[in-house]
Amino acid sequence: MSLGVGDLAAQLPFDAVEMVNGAPLMEMANARAVRRLSGTAAAGVGGSDAHVAQAVGGVHTVFLGETAADLRAALLAGTTRPALDRGRHLAALPAHTAWLTWLLFARRRAAGVDRRQASVPPAPGTIG
Repeated sequence: MSLGVGDLAAQLPFDAVEMVNGAPLMEMANARAVRRLSGTAAAGVGGSDAHVAQAVGGVHTVFLGETAADLRAALLAGTTRPALDRGRHLAALPAHTAWLTWLLFARRRAAGVDRRQASVPPAPGTIG
């Protein structure tokens, strides 16, 4: 059985580990990360992973304080925790799904596996 990133993160001496990711389709992975990593010495953080504007701020890290120095101290003390704004998280789902669809097709085009193009012979006078 191979180790996933979550398994490795639980074994390595990180100061902090992202336990909640902002991608709307990551709920199962988020729950697994929280389960695996909650008992580690690493501080838990949330990252918005905002590939679309609607996702900005949907996931964040909660800590006591307001400054960057307060955040650093909380991370080193292991007192941070990830938090999720479920309303904003769900509202980002349509835009995130559209972005993923665009990304899938862009990668297929870049790899030359666009099925529509694959079935169409080259135009006369062009190179294949």
